[in-house]
Amino acid sequence: AKRQAESKQLLGSFQITAYEWDGSKCANGRYPTEGYTVACNSLPLGTRVYIEGIGERVVEDRGATWHSDSWMDLYLGDVSACNEFGVQYRNVYVISYP
Repeated sequence: AKRQAESKQLLGSFQITAYEWDGSKCANGRYPTEGYTVACNSLPLGTRVYIEGIGERVVEDRGATWHSDSWMDLYLGDVSACNEFGVQYRNVYVISYP
């Protein structure tokens, strides 16, 4: 079901990168799921976000500490898909906090 725009809070433009599975679990103890998992250091685990042009995702993982607060890593699971995705800049909205 589509959510109403007013239920989302704009966080701003984020640098979006993509990562593949390395065999390990996410920071929340679960395995990453394509179409669901993102890594982000500046939002609490379990935060539901909407990435413009990509869709709804849930923060389940963390990235390297040197990443900025406006960075998100999209779990794609496949190295060629990650390479194709590259680095993109998209508006990110919070749908709900855990």
